[in-house]
Amino acid sequence: MKGEESRTRNDLVAHAITSGPRNHFFGYYGIQPWDPTGRYLLSLEVPFQDHPPLPDEKATIGMVELSSRKFIALSETSAWNFQQGAMMHWLPNSSGSELIFNDRVGKRAVSVILNVRTRERRVLGRAIGAVSHDGRTALGLNFGRLQWARPGYGYAGVSDPFLEDPYPSGDGIYLLDIETGDETQVIALKEIVEHYKPNKARLSQVFFIHPTYNTTDNRFAFFVQWKHYPLPKFSRLRNLGSLKTALFTVGIDGSNLCRLIDYGQASHFDWRNSEEILIWAKLGGRECFHLVTDGGDEYRPIAQSLLAEDGHCSFSPDGRWVLVDTYPDRNHFSTLKLYNWERDSQVILGRYYADPKYVAEIRCDLHPRWNRTGSEICFDSIHEGNRQVYTLDVSELTLR
Repeated sequence: MKGEESRTRNDLVAHAITSGPRNHFFGYYGIQPWDPTGRYLLSLEVPFQDHPPLPDEKATIGMVELSSRKFIALSETSAWNFQQGAMMHWLPNSSGSELIFNDRVGKRAVSVILNVRTRERRVLGRAIGAVSHDGRTALGLNFGRLQWARPGYGYAGVSDPFLEDPYPSGDGIYLLDIETGDETQVIALKEIVEHYKPNKARLSQVFFIHPTYNTTDNRFAFFVQWKHYPLPKFSRLRNLGSLKTALFTVGIDGSNLCRLIDYGQASHFDWRNSEEILIWAKLGGRECFHLVTDGGDEYRPIAQSLLAEDGHCSFSPDGRWVLVDTYPDRNHFSTLKLYNWERDSQVILGRYYADPKYVAEIRCDLHPRWNRTGSEICFDSIHEGNRQVYTLDVSELTLR
């Protein structure tokens, strides 16, 4: 590395591709919203932004034609939130004709495969949290558990059949065959607790969140989180208690379960390759981004003075750049950055106002995402008054 360097680019301008009066957003980071042709970008459309969605409040699934900035409505969903949207993914083996997203049938969360040309629908029996790079499988979660355990990440109206069980054997992460709809449980909550029991787990509710495939789709990483409630059991409904996080990896067949980070402080991450993970965590007494090796105890801090804050990080398609945002500072501005892995340098792409009245479940994180070539990024922002999707051309930096 050449040594730390930081500079700001004031000439790079983000352009809104959606507009009011309705609000538009994609949701989480690290997911590809551009279709294979680069002509369309997935987005949700909702009429409000001032409260978490209620069970009867639906979001419109759509795609923006980038040349005209026209929003094309495709379907609706009753399973969405402001943090992760509806977990929309293009299916790579469909040549851009199919996407998958989460929905709700009664009190059960499901996923829907939609053909954007014919509007044909096919329903899978479980909601998904990630899709493999080859589009053959997906990882399913219990979003009913997340609805009360991590408000803002579950879905209103979805029930949790294991509500009273702190770590049930029947709940866990599931591997879904996208073609057949068949599912198998890869890992159970009870198995995690029995082998890697956190302190005072008997007083907590344990849950899985953020499963993410590695670059070769043979393993995935996931968080195990739990809350300790010093007050009576009903206090969980008030979102009280301290949150603890551990990072695990496992083969898609359930083999070689590995705990990489013990229960403590860990946050956003992305796979650099099939064996290394970039993650914000407290390791060795240092809270910063670390590069952690799967299957071992190796880790090293990354760009401590440049990437000095937690944020949603993702590698460019060629692995040379890290795209990351920050949470709002004391003046309520979130910063968007590009970090050059080889040169140990960063470029500030912009700072965007985040109105402090939108917090907790209805906050608007930038959640930046790459296009398929690494020439553009998109992000959600509220800096112009309502929630919209923005794109920014970074090809001058990334394709040189």
